Amino acid sequence: MLFQTFVTQPTGGVNYLSLFEEAFERVTIKKFDVAVAYATLGGVAALDKVCRELDASAWVDMKKRWLVGIDYCRTEPLAIRRLQELPNSKVRIHAGKVVVARKQCTPILPFHPKLFLLGGPKTFGAICGSGNLSRNGLTKGHEVGSLTLAHDPSSPEEVEVANIYAQLATWHTAGWSEASEVNVILKQYEETYDAVDQLRSPAPTDDDTSDTDSLAIGKGNRRALGPMDLRRLRACRHLWIEAGKLTKNRGVLKPGNQLMLTPMTRVFFGFDASDVQKDTAIGDVTITYGNQTRPDCSLVFSNNAMDKLTLPVPDNGGPASYDGKNILIEKRSDGGFVLTLGAHSDKNRWIKRSQAIEGYRRMSSGRQWGVF
Repeated sequence: MLFQTFVTQPTGGVNYLSLFEEAFERVTIKKFDVAVAYATLGGVAALDKVCRELDASAWVDMKKRWLVGIDYCRTEPLAIRRLQELPNSKVRIHAGKVVVARKQCTPILPFHPKLFLLGGPKTFGAICGSGNLSRNGLTKGHEVGSLTLAHDPSSPEEVEVANIYAQLATWHTAGWSEASEVNVILKQYEETYDAVDQLRSPAPTDDDTSDTDSLAIGKGNRRALGPMDLRRLRACRHLWIEAGKLTKNRGVLKPGNQLMLTPMTRVFFGFDASDVQKDTAIGDVTITYGNQTRPDCSLVFSNNAMDKLTLPVPDNGGPASYDGKNILIEKRSDGGFVLTLGAHSDKNRWIKRSQAIEGYRRMSSGRQWGVF
């Protein structure tokens, strides 16, 4: 059996992930060897989600090897950790020791493949094209990708595909053997990625695109976030904010739990910077506070033109009250977030870290917030 197809994302509403759907539906895949220029947390989450939905048990059992580049600090450290956490998954970094030792991970020669090799019983296949392991690269950016499969090859054409697969597998194995063990360089890479120079001006990725008109608003508007603000929201691991006095959304005698954020702060939580109508649900966020985890913390573009995040309910997994508190939210590699409360001294430290990377903001109401 020989099968070939391609996608021209986003034409016709088809995306890059449909190539993985085609492969899973047609053959049994036991081995998944990948080489990508960079990975973002959103991209890893999107691929993991679709593969689990297609065949969760097969995805768990599948042996996965991820050969990832860290050129220019485009790969998010949390994406590397997410790849490590996948079942039967190993990660190595192309030229990791060399690249991580250079300023802002500038490579000598760039690593730029987008290759997914699919192996199984008498099965040989490859997905390749222009899509990076990023959310937009796999779901809606302008990309072209192809899938080629050969199963139980017998015809000359099928044998030729199997031979091409063998050559690609040899290339991947050679790159894998020369690459750096991820744990050898990950700590140093995280330090480089979180450095002031890097977070002040993060290298752009496919996930930094936006279709919001607010980018055209002048700097005099305190609520408008510019392209660099959005890149920092995507790249930074921490968001802090003065809660102020929350609306009594739970009743006049109960503390509120709906936190108003500057519009487009949603990017920090992994959502697109897209213009939507007021009172539009953006999605749910998983937030952990103490020993309680809530997967249903809704994020909405409110009728006051702000992003409204619902926090864990006070006294029911959340703190007694959020009013007047300094809130810190930290990203986790599993896509969730951890919420903690800080003292005045903590906030002063957060302010300095945000100011150092030009990630400090003040709302028109006077509430301060930032990222680092």
